[in-house]
Amino acid sequence: MSALPSLRFWFEYNSPYSYLAAVRVLRALEAPVAPRFAIEFRPFLLGPVFAKTSPTGPKGPVLSNPAKTRYIVRDMQRLCQREGIVYRGWPGKPKPRPVNTTAAARLTALLNACLVPADGSALPLAAQRLLARWVLDVFEAMFVHHYDVSKPEVLTALLQSRAEAWHTPLAVTPLLQELGITANPGSLVHAATTHPRTEAMVQDNTDWAIANDIFGAPFFITDDGERFWGSDRWADAAAWAVNPMDLPAKL
Repeated sequence: MSALPSLRFWFEYNSPYSYLAAVRVLRALEAPVAPRFAIEFRPFLLGPVFAKTSPTGPKGPVLSNPAKTRYIVRDMQRLCQREGIVYRGWPGKPKPRPVNTTAAARLTALLNACLVPADGSALPLAAQRLLARWVLDVFEAMFVHHYDVSKPEVLTALLQSRAEAWHTPLAVTPLLQELGITANPGSLVHAATTHPRTEAMVQDNTDWAIANDIFGAPFFITDDGERFWGSDRWADAAAWAVNPMDLPAKL
């Protein structure tokens, strides 16, 4: 049986539209008929991307433009109501603001690495579902419950809430032994925030994003390099992943 094509999901936890995309990814993976492609999860950091690519610097084109910020908040309210999900904006008092998502991205990259088969092939469907559920847990912690996911104790509690689901996959991975850590949620979070390997995982993703013209989030990229920006391009990306269009060369 030939391998399924891949669809790479590039996301940033501070990105409201990445939250919406994560909902759509999980729904597709949990649908009665499984997708005919495999999702590959690529957490990265927009701050360094904006610092390199945006004339507004690390704040990016949204936070540097109050009118655009207000529009996005309202747009997300509309979209999330249509999708039947809750969205309460960024956490923070008295002024809501993005938080440092480095630890959350590193932990996600570590969990992803633990699930990757020994031969480097795509994640099995069950593993894709497990990781997609985790990704959405982090987004919901931020945008629904207003938890500060920069705090290790918040990430530990989130992972502990899914400890039963993660127990078997983590018990059989050799990566944790390589890193000298255990499958205990606290140990995983500590490694995510301190170990050079987890730092490199997210740094590599972010460097790739900068080098390959990823200028925002979410992005979906197919095996043939076709790129789709925004949660509203999910259906187009999913269709292209299994049936690429015959288009002329890029202009």
